[in-house]
Amino acid sequence: MEIQSERYQQTLVISLAGSLDALTADQAQATIGTQLNGGEQQVVLDLSRLDFMSSSGIRLLLEMLKRSRAAGGDLCLAAAQPGVQRTLEIAGLVRLLKIYPSVEEALRSFGPREP
Repeated sequence: MEIQSERYQQTLVISLAGSLDALTADQAQATIGTQLNGGEQQVVLDLSRLDFMSSSGIRLLLEMLKRSRAAGGDLCLAAAQPGVQRTLEIAGLVRLLKIYPSVEEALRSFGPREP
């Protein structure tokens, strides 16, 4: 599991690569949790390089959603691969989370940017 983050003005984009499963979810939760503890409100999770997600990954997404909304923000998902998209659909997360075809569209969903 590889995790990278980058800030685009007021939004934090977290990119996940590899598999998000029982073996990697704790590491991902610790890494992402540290970033969310900084009070991040607007978060885009880039799933373009995530190959697989298990129920452990779903649990992590729900925790991230809860934390970002508690801080007055939101969590968006972007660029999910077909297998990961199917997992999100089966779990019913497509009704809870905003999912966009690209990171750029997810970033735009947060509204106009300051110069």
